[in-house]
Amino acid sequence: MTPRGLKNPGKLSHVNVTLQALLSCTPFVQVVCELEKCHIQKDEHPTLHAFSSLITKVDIPFYQSNGRREPFSAIIIFKGIIRKYFAGLPQRPFDGRKNIDAQEFLAFMINEMHEELLKLRGSSSVQDNWETIQRTNISPAIWKKKFVPSELSDIFWGQQRTIVEPNGIFFLLIVQPFLVLHLNISPSSVHTIEDSLRLHFGTKNNEGCRSSKDYVGKNSSGKSTKIEKLPKILILHLMRFSFENSGFVKLDKPVQFPSYLEMENDLLASPTQHQRILYELVASVTHHGSKSSTGHYKADIKYPEGPWMRCDDEKIAPVSSSDVFHDHAYILLYERL
Repeated sequence: MTPRGLKNPGKLSHVNVTLQALLSCTPFVQVVCELEKCHIQKDEHPTLHAFSSLITKVDIPFYQSNGRREPFSAIIIFKGIIRKYFAGLPQRPFDGRKNIDAQEFLAFMINEMHEELLKLRGSSSVQDNWETIQRTNISPAIWKKKFVPSELSDIFWGQQRTIVEPNGIFFLLIVQPFLVLHLNISPSSVHTIEDSLRLHFGTKNNEGCRSSKDYVGKNSSGKSTKIEKLPKILILHLMRFSFENSGFVKLDKPVQFPSYLEMENDLLASPTQHQRILYELVASVTHHGSKSSTGHYKADIKYPEGPWMRCDDEKIAPVSSSDVFHDHAYILLYERL
């Protein structure tokens, strides 16, 4: 495939960049293409059906008289899904008064497809349930978040392990899945993605344990989090918006990110000795504007063996690597090599 422009009726650039970013993820596109053989019904599996239709639209080379690929409206294809996302908001989805967060919409779309896949396979998810792997009077407690897998699990979901050690004594181990890593970039020590990952998966002191109802309110002198399992597509969210008295404000801080991201052993629960774990950047989403409720989104994407392309709604154009790595990204999607 080659990228194709997506029309924007107004204030829906967050939808277009989400779709463009997901289309750059080869394992995800392969799963959706395989699902076409299952004759997915639109009424029962609307998000999966919409993505299947989107891939077909992008893959068909409609050209304008000037030889450029004609943009089309993906909003129409995903209209029902977008309305579902907007259902709990006071503003109507298509009146141009609300610009929703791209990373929230991205997580929503992936979760919807995961739920529909479970339904397609005759299963259902388990929400907010924990299982005790080990708990005795003489051994530390081990808690694991229940998670029903689907074809998207290995692609987008990883697992992280948190160990709580009050007073230096192993007290509690928690294993839970993650879809998006929300990275704090505000500390002065954070200048790169690697810095933010080390901060996220480091040891935190004097934090209350809030991972299970049995331990709410207990104070921990040490809590460390490591990566238990890595996904094929690693989604990183740079937390640029924070809430202050005047509302949400944007942190316009430069943070460097590489084309190839190596996962350091210090971040892993089970370090590898002779194997490098390497990811390649396939999509970068940038927010242009000063507030979360306003502004505009653009995406830089890279299909396999192709050049970097900048997606700005209807406009699709090649972009240089120096412009891609501009230090102000909001969402990064890395694919494991």
